[in-house]
Amino acid sequence: MNAGDSRFDWTQKLRASEITCCKILPDQPELATLVLNSIRAEATVRGDIKRTQGRLLLGRTSDDTAKKLATGLARFFFDDEQAVTCLHMQEYSERHQVSRLVGHSGGMVCEYFAGDLTDPVWHRPQCVVLLSEVEKAHPDVWQILVPILSEGSIIDGMGRRVRFRDSILIMTTRIVRTDCLEKILSSEHLRDVLSLITVSILGGANHQQELIA
Repeated sequence: MNAGDSRFDWTQKLRASEITCCKILPDQPELATLVLNSIRAEATVRGDIKRTQGRLLLGRTSDDTAKKLATGLARFFFDDEQAVTCLHMQEYSERHQVSRLVGHSGGMVCEYFAGDLTDPVWHRPQCVVLLSEVEKAHPDVWQILVPILSEGSIIDGMGRRVRFRDSILIMTTRIVRTDCLEKILSSEHLRDVLSLITVSILGGANHQQELIA
């Protein structure tokens, strides 16, 4: 049983004043404000406590900005900016690479490779997970993300239930609009993932921002 079986008190952290947003992401405090407001809404009104707490899709956001946001959120909520797992989804663009996210058995008896996504969260459930350029991932990756976002957990390659309900999941994409993302990526699970996103910030000529309930 991992530490994710105990609940993290989000509301206590969220009582901080708005000046916190400047500390989380000094260059773009408005982005930090939007993210915190989303997490605050989830913490105060949701009836389902199992879902992943923060579910974000950021478009046209540089890797540097995304990493600064992830680090700032980890420092603010978990008092440790090291509580961040960063994965570039180009490394999971082939079908045979997808299993690395949740772990898989090796060729030898009792040989096991820990999941790049699940193992860090198993050992440290209170964390920020950053998935960069999700449009480069193989479509099967979306199938893995559905239970994480909807149920707040997934069974890894060792048969352990890894709980993400005390984590913040940030996905970035260089695709401008949601409809473009759906057209380019052919996956029956993509729409399910997009419907579970709490904040979608997709930039374009008008720097469009939308909140998906």
